Amino acid sequence: MSGAAARDTLGSVVAASEHLPDPLAGQLVDGAREAFVLGFRVTAVTTALIAKGTAVLIAVFLRRAGTEPDVGEETLSRDSGPAEVAAVEEAA
Repeated sequence: MSGAAARDTLGSVVAASEHLPDPLAGQLVDGAREAFVLGFRVTAVTTALIAKGTAVLIAVFLRRAGTEPDVGEETLSRDSGPAEVAAVEEAA
């Protein structure tokens, strides 16, 4: 197995270490596991930060969307009749 194949997966590192002397094989596998865990942690933290940022943006946009009146909303009240609604719609 080549060195390039041993870089692809943790399993390939373990398979490649079978052909090495015990102290060297142990160091290779330990280093590969540490690299895997580090990569996993970096990916998890990055994903969490992206999710948190997305949640903040959604909260900000939803809060703003709830405060802006729709077209014609300021001229109509709950008690507006059909004729008033039609006049506002025609004006828009």
